[in-house]
Amino acid sequence: IVGIYDGRKLTPSARILDEATDGLIKTLLKSGDLQGSLGSGRLTGQGSVDWTVEPPVWRARAHAQEIPAASLVGPVAPKLGQALETAFSGDLILDGPAIPDPERLKQALSGEGSFSSKAGVLLTTPILGEGLSALPGQAAQRFQRLPFSRFLTSLRVDAGRVHFDETLLDGPTQVKAAGWVGLDGQVDYSLQVKLPVGERVDLGSLTALQEFLRADDGRVTIPLQVSGPAKKPKVSLQMGAAEQRAKAAAGDALKDNLRNLLGGAKADSSAADSTKN
Repeated sequence: IVGIYDGRKLTPSARILDEATDGLIKTLLKSGDLQGSLGSGRLTGQGSVDWTVEPPVWRARAHAQEIPAASLVGPVAPKLGQALETAFSGDLILDGPAIPDPERLKQALSGEGSFSSKAGVLLTTPILGEGLSALPGQAAQRFQRLPFSRFLTSLRVDAGRVHFDETLLDGPTQVKAAGWVGLDGQVDYSLQVKLPVGERVDLGSLTALQEFLRADDGRVTIPLQVSGPAKKPKVSLQMGAAEQRAKAAAGDALKDNLRNLLGGAKADSSAADSTKN
């Protein structure tokens, strides 16, 4: 949560944030303690403002406890916040200049954090749309609600973007994510969706490539890319790696066939020479 200050007085933007967080900004100015609610969860920590520099710089270290995904993620990535039915706990360190221009502030923010959640559900339709969320064919209905036992993510904030390099949703269906969510409403991240053992996927004209989507453990892994406006992102299948593996396999098979053919021809030639002699 970010306050924007002007000589220790709250600007209109900061007053809105203060009202939305039950006086959190005023509390920070008075004592440096962060205490407030976010959704049904709690936010605590320490904050300070360095008034000796121009513009002043604020720093905050916060601990989140059981904050719903809709409240924590929703303001930055609405679709993702809508898709996650869980609550997060974790720690976040942020700093930035105390300036009245929200756009400049977004670009100047920096920090890092890590969050985790226990059991929950990921709804795939808000993120992938009706078409892609039905990829697993007969298992489509089950795929649209993915239960998980834990959710782990590490993030860093830089140049107006929240980067998540290591994100894991662990359950019968495993999801790994990497990329960024922009504070300007843009997103660009990849998803590796590993289906349960024995589950297959309906890829339409690309179904023949399914065998080349299998991981080392034999489970089908669907590679996706999500990009564009966070409210309505573009979701696409990334089949390049599978196509390369298919071409390599086809090349290996052709080499084997040629080798067998040439080997057979050589054997026939040797037999003919032996008969002639």
